[in-house]
Amino acid sequence: MFRTHTSVPSTVSPVHPDWTINDVMAWVADDDARCHDEALRPVLSALAGLRQPQPGLRPTSTVALVREVAAHLRREPASGDIRVRDLLGQGVR
Repeated sequence: MFRTHTSVPSTVSPVHPDWTINDVMAWVADDDARCHDEALRPVLSALAGLRQPQPGLRPTSTVALVREVAAHLRREPASGDIRVRDLLGQGVR
């Protein structure tokens, strides 16, 4: 199982915790402006953290984070079914 130490309060993100990673990426793809939305940075950073982090190679923009998550999903398609709440450690409420 993938783990991350990133936590995102549900009040600052437009992403619903019940969405899967595939849902998030489809939602971002529906509107190009979402690729540039800084409010998505914490969630995208957590999603990008699915792979083993490599020091010094962290993306600095939301666009780069979206690309990193998309690349991860191409390598490991099954991870797209992980729910945001599980990834962020929020559990079911």
